[in-house]
Amino acid sequence: MITICFIGLIVNSSFAAGVVQQSHVVGRVSDVRKAPIHGVLVEDVDGSNKTYTDKNGQYSIEVASSTSKLRFSHVAFDSKEVGVGSKTIINLTLAAKKTALNEVVNLNYYNVAKRNTTGALGYMDMESLKLAPVTRFDEALAGRVAGLRVIAPQGQPGDPLAYVVRGENSVQHTQPLLVVDGIPVENHHNLVLNTDDIANLTVLKDASQLALYGSRGGNGVILIETNKGFAGKSSIKFNSFLGFQNIAKQMDMMSPYEFVRYQIELDPEHTKPMYTPADLIPGSVGYDSQGRVLMNYKDIDGIDWQDEVFRNALIQRYSLSLSGGDANTKFVSSTSFSDQKGVLMNSGAKTYQGRVNLTQRIGRFINSGFGINYGKRPRNGQLLNFEEAVDLSTYSLYRMWGARPVSGDNNIDILTPFLDPDYNKAPQIKYNPVVSLENEQKKRANSNLLSHIYLDFDILPNLKAKAQGSFLSDMVDGTGFYNTKTPSGSGANGVNGTSYYSKTRQSTLDFMLSYNEVFKRDHTLDVQGGYSYNKGVTEAYAFDVTHLPNEGIGEHGFDEGLPVYTLSKKWDDRYSSFYLRGGYNFRYKYFLSGVLRGDEVIGNKFVYSPAIALSWDMKNEDFLRNSKTISSSKLRASYGRSGIRMMNSLTPVFATNIIAPEGTLWEAVDQLDIGYDLGLWGDRLIVNLDYYDKVNSADSRFYSAARIENRGIEIGLTSVNINRPNLKWRSHFNISFNRNRVLSVHDRSPTMSSMFISDSPLYTVVPGKALAMFYGYQFDGVYQVEDFDENNGVYTLKSDISGNGSFRANIQPGDIRYVDQNSDGFIDEEDQVTLGSSMPKYFGGFNNSVNYKSFDLNIFFQWSYGNKVFNGNRMAFEGNYLQQTGLNQYASYQERWTPENRSQTLFRTGGQGEAGMLSDRTLEDGSYLRLKTVSLGYTLPKKWLKVKSVKDLRLSCSAQNLLTFTKYKGMDPEVSVGHSILTQGFDYGAYPQFRTVSFGLNATF
Repeated sequence: MITICFIGLIVNSSFAAGVVQQSHVVGRVSDVRKAPIHGVLVEDVDGSNKTYTDKNGQYSIEVASSTSKLRFSHVAFDSKEVGVGSKTIINLTLAAKKTALNEVVNLNYYNVAKRNTTGALGYMDMESLKLAPVTRFDEALAGRVAGLRVIAPQGQPGDPLAYVVRGENSVQHTQPLLVVDGIPVENHHNLVLNTDDIANLTVLKDASQLALYGSRGGNGVILIETNKGFAGKSSIKFNSFLGFQNIAKQMDMMSPYEFVRYQIELDPEHTKPMYTPADLIPGSVGYDSQGRVLMNYKDIDGIDWQDEVFRNALIQRYSLSLSGGDANTKFVSSTSFSDQKGVLMNSGAKTYQGRVNLTQRIGRFINSGFGINYGKRPRNGQLLNFEEAVDLSTYSLYRMWGARPVSGDNNIDILTPFLDPDYNKAPQIKYNPVVSLENEQKKRANSNLLSHIYLDFDILPNLKAKAQGSFLSDMVDGTGFYNTKTPSGSGANGVNGTSYYSKTRQSTLDFMLSYNEVFKRDHTLDVQGGYSYNKGVTEAYAFDVTHLPNEGIGEHGFDEGLPVYTLSKKWDDRYSSFYLRGGYNFRYKYFLSGVLRGDEVIGNKFVYSPAIALSWDMKNEDFLRNSKTISSSKLRASYGRSGIRMMNSLTPVFATNIIAPEGTLWEAVDQLDIGYDLGLWGDRLIVNLDYYDKVNSADSRFYSAARIENRGIEIGLTSVNINRPNLKWRSHFNISFNRNRVLSVHDRSPTMSSMFISDSPLYTVVPGKALAMFYGYQFDGVYQVEDFDENNGVYTLKSDISGNGSFRANIQPGDIRYVDQNSDGFIDEEDQVTLGSSMPKYFGGFNNSVNYKSFDLNIFFQWSYGNKVFNGNRMAFEGNYLQQTGLNQYASYQERWTPENRSQTLFRTGGQGEAGMLSDRTLEDGSYLRLKTVSLGYTLPKKWLKVKSVKDLRLSCSAQNLLTFTKYKGMDPEVSVGHSILTQGFDYGAYPQFRTVSFGLNATF
């Protein structure tokens, strides 16, 4: 009995003790700024209970005992464990994980943490980009963001670059929309920004993001967010660099001996009396026993015209900013100046820029802001091709390479006269490349004003409104003057000039509402809606004058000339838009977003851009939540439509016969995107994968429309390789694969495009192939002696051997040969085929940043693979296809076919066949790997800084375009002269790529 009572006492005591030990804990979880954190998992480590914090960061949980521990975890914050003990209230502060995925990105219409995005975004590492010694940010942009291709059509200082996001969608327009602090910039060519002012650059690529921009988002959107002021002690920053540029590569030209030997083969009747009179038969016309013989030219150095025209050029840039503020008022102002002398004489560009940004808190519920940026970029120097050219011989680099290195008489000066004394009559006229460049006066300037003002209203805790007005003004003006010492001014039109001016003014009003709410702890909803009104006006004026009587006063005497062309035009464009976007997530695991935008295109007619996106954050699932290896894992998918809108497209397509209708033009782009983001080991390795498939729907009013598909894969890898207190090494790798394919062509559309070197088509648009496919004849080597029947020294092409487009009787051993595609024995237009694509199969970049104590090192590689480049220079200087006498050739043509040297690749002198037949003989592999940027810096220790006002001081040395590895035979493979959507990858006298070495100083006060 006593035993039974004792056992019962023990059981009852234990039960009572169990009840007492169980407890209820409540609390609030916030971040370091005391803001509540929603969605924190709170779980009893010793028990099975768990819960999540609500929108106010509050939680309530039952714990098993007083000895239990509570674990607080969130994908964006560091986890923390706390013992319960006797506490019933536990308030906790969590620190944000220092990973890239937790950064908040401004997407213009809304802000979102990178971890929670549902679309495909590309982020620019601005810290690395700012290390490049360039005067404008887009000169260092290539290869840094997956899916973004940057093209330098002309390459001259200050000239605009072309951007392509995920392939060419249209034959009309491929430039993405730029949005700078909420201001849409459709013509980025005139944009002048200070690189140091750019805080973030984000590329929007998939439909769920682009649909928000509707009819202007089809080619991608690049968001640029500039620096803002901050609360705290004012800071002054001064950044500068000074450096030198030189030619990365020069072409090897024929020596005086090889030049004269070639001229004798080409035109012995005129060449021998001019260059080798002592080699003539005594008594013949022109014989001079005291003159030179061919072997004399081996001892003559000759003139290197490339050394005369190219130069080592100075480049410098300076930037100064002041920023600061308090809790209510924040400001930043900056100014910058750059001066880039061109490596080609009489060329260069300058930049003047200033900016002010102010934000002001007005009471508890209103925020306001104002910003203005003005920049001007004057440029000088004759464009090397296309403009004011009389014929091929007037192009600047043609004159330089073609100038003869030696005369036949020591008394003949060829270095200083404007016209070569021996070649001063048409059609064999030769212009002095130095004198003509010195006298060609070509001035161009573009200026850009961006301004905006906004008001933010906190209507309710979860409801906000914003009103913003913005204004953009672009101006372009230029003059050209050509006196009697220029090819244009010495022709039939006499001294002449040109002047042009255009101005664009664009106003935008935006009204936006945004609402955010958390329902029952697990459901988060955010909604944005808005209305936009846009108005734009463009005016353009131009005139050309000839026969100017007073060349001494230059452009100031234009009123005395004979007008031959005038232009006076005005374009108006106005339309309204509305948009609605909603985003929902459940426990930060499952995300859904949708967009609908309507844009007015004609009158009251609207076109619509809908999109939907889904994502699944697997890291918040139980099976991955506690994984120490996988720190993030998200699957994304989106589908939708955006558009390409143009108003009387002001940019003509060169030689493509594109016909555009009047009014507003519209093309839709439908896109599917599937992506996966993976973070490993605390996001020390981040992998981003995207697959996309997009197809355009062309405006049926286009006479030259094509339905185009772009499919591709983008891969991005970001890694923290070493992360120690004194040594850090971070890498970023990206590669983009894109397949561009024409699905169909409008039945009225011309499919051929030519370039100025020939009337024959060089490009074609063919269904099943990519845009801008090269087109022509297939090179088949050189006719050899074995291809002929010989009779007493007379060679006749065998009957079973196809011709080359010339009369068969004129074809000789050593002549060029083409593939007879239809085996009919003749070479004609029926034998032309597609030869290759001007678009790369893939491109990318690899960046490495290393910090060791006070030293920092940045190395960036950029590459492109699989595209073809048509080297038109070789037609003129590796075979002389127009058979110009006195024209020097590349040194490679020394290995041309002769009876003693039976080349299979270089035809004999005069063996070029019919002039103007374009073939893949000069179509080359444009692939390259470039060591784009190298920067080494040293930040002085603070103890060395004797002046207290100096916070930081960094010295650096940087290089741009240091090394290029390529099989391309020209100056540089990154070239696209006369660039348009249908004419890419063409090289003829392009401005040469230059190498830059600079020294910089960065100071903070």
